Amino acid sequence: MQYIHVLGRNQTSGSGVYYAIHTEEINGNKVPIIIESSGEDVWTGVVYYPSEDLANQQGDTKYEDLHYR
Repeated sequence: MQYIHVLGRNQTSGSGVYYAIHTEEINGNKVPIIIESSGEDVWTGVVYYPSEDLANQQGDTKYEDLHYR
């Protein structure tokens, strides 16, 4: 997965935040999602979905191909 690494202008510590566009199969459909990660090992912290309904439906879902804490 290719990430965009974002650092704050005045950031003096920490690894910043990483964002990536990713596709997951949800209910038989390929759905584009945005992954927000952080930390030295690029841990997945937040998954953004294309709709509020899908986000509510997938709320606690953990995907096998993402690296969580």
